[in-house]
Parts: sequence; C-alpha cells; structure tokens
Amino acid sequence: MTILQTEFNKFNDAIRLGWDNEEARLRERRDAVIDRIRERMGGPSFSHFNQGSYELRTGVKPVNGDYDIDVGLRFNTTRSEWPDPVALKQRVVDALSGYKVELRRPCVTVYYQRRNEPLYHVDLNVYVPAETEGMLHLAVGKVGDAAPLKEWRFTDPLALGAALDTTFAADDREQCRRVIRYLKRWKDSNFPAQGNAAPKGIGLTAAALQWFTPARERDGVANRVHHDDLKALSGLVWAMLAHATPRLVVKLPVPPHDDLFRRMSEQEMSIFVAKLGELDEGLRRALADADEGSASRTLREFFGEDFPAVTSSPTARRIGAIVSSGSAG
Repeated sequence: MTILQTEFNKFNDAIRLGWDNEEARLRERRDAVIDRIRERMGGPSFSHFNQGSYELRTGVKPVNGDYDIDVGLRFNTTRSEWPDPVALKQRVVDALSGYKVELRRPCVTVYYQRRNEPLYHVDLNVYVPAETEGMLHLAVGKVGDAAPLKEWRFTDPLALGAALDTTFAADDREQCRRVIRYLKRWKDSNFPAQGNAAPKGIGLTAAALQWFTPARERDGVANRVHHDDLKALSGLVWAMLAHATPRLVVKLPVPPHDDLFRRMSEQEMSIFVAKLGELDEGLRRALADADEGSASRTLREFFGEDFPAVTSSPTARRIGAIVSSGSAG
C-alpha cells in the first residue's frame, strides 16, 4: 500500500500561499485599497477583516497567476440608512477612482494587471451589522438590477473559519487544510477558470468541513503515528461521491444556508461528478499500488507537475514493502 506522505508534504509546500511571499504582496495591495477608500469615501466609517481562503489559510497559488484576496468591509451604519445596498457599494467604487474596479453582484472587485495580464484582484465585500450579535448583512446587487435582485443578505462570513477551528484538533485541522488545498489544485487543473463549470472553492471547503475524516498511519520503525493525506483525501472524495444523488448539494453551514453548487447547470454538475469519480478511482489506484513511482505518476495525472515524481529503485520499494508488512497491525 502506498502512503507517499513525503510527496504530499512537498506538494502542499509547492501550492500553498506563503505568508512571507505571495500573502505579503496580497496584504500590501489590500492595505493600499483600504487606505484609498478611507481617504476618499468620506463616510460612513468602517473596519475591515480578511475572509475566504485567506482567513481560512487554505489558499493555493493559482495556475493562471491571478492571485486573489477576499476582504470584508464592515460599515458603521444600518440597512435603514442605506435601503439600496448597491448605493453603498457604488460609494466604494467612487472612492477607488483611478483603479480598475468592477461593481459585481456579490462584491466590488479591484484588479491589478501588467500589460493587460491579471496579476492580483481584491474582492471587497460590503457589510452592515445585523440585529443579531455577531451576524452581518451583505450588500448584494449591481447597477441596473431590478429591485428583487438587490438585497441585504443575512450572513456570517467568518463562520467557516470558526467551524474549522472547533471541529478538529490542531494536527487534524492542518491535515484538513492540506486536503482542501489538494482539491483546489485539482479543480484549477481540471476545470475552466471562467463560468460555473468549476466547483467553487468555498463549496469544496464546506464539503471538507462536512465529510473530512482525519487519517493516520503508524510508523513501526520510528514508533510514531503520522498523518496519511492520500487516505484522508480518498475518503473525502468517496464521501462526496456518495452524496451526489445525482447532484452534490453542499450547503453553507450558516445563514443563508445556500447550496454552494446551485449555479451549476445539470450538465456542469454531471461533468463535475464524473470528474470526481475519475479522481476517486485514481486515488484508490494509487493507494493500492505497491510501486510508489507508478502511484506518483497516477497522482500527477490529476494534480499536475507540482506533485513530485518518485523515482525510487526496485530495491528501495522492496525494503519499503518489508517495513510496511512488518509494522502492520
């Protein structure tokens, strides 16, 4: 049986956003945008917080080079003072004159480009406090939307992070984060970036929070227990497939409890589930493969060249098999 934990650790290091490098640049651009809004908006005042994969620490380096960061802007005002949520979002857009900005239905997006190639973007989510302590209302809608499409949506943008922190112990929590990163890289490598064909990262994250089970193996030589990411990932993908009957429904665990894959058409969902099935079969094949070189080649088909290729000798593989056999049970 293959474990390949060393290779998974290297893969995780290769794809995760680094605090001192990519995340530092994202923070600089976030801070520049926030400073501009404070300087030019003229009220109402606001505080900001990180959300999404940045706050969850599940971010991965994008395949296409377009890094993103999600930021919440909590304005010190009320829905009654801003009955049209788009009006407050437009104030944010106006304060960012000179930037490349788009007022989108869920957020305001600021783009950084070089020679028309995307480098970074900052998604600004506009909130006002809700009557329920700790909850917020998200400004939803864009210019030109009919009134029914504009709303202050009741939500808790930090709930996923809180759920991750409270559901798993520290080491298991880190394994869950790694598994989420693996799924995100699989998604980026196997689906188009535009449209709704690709499963949303937040949907994969919520699926992991619902169905992830930590996996460990005992090392008989070192006499210690270590995590087995291949087994944990395989178990999660199997659970997702088991709940695809035929659509995979993954709901946000907090209000508004939306199905996070609801925008996928029947055809897009069918393709998603089929690709999940292919991933499940590949993971099972890698788990059962006694040849780590062959198993790593299987995994590279799904995760790309950032997953390390194993070139161990037949002798090394035989020794590994003997050690595994001797430590079983």
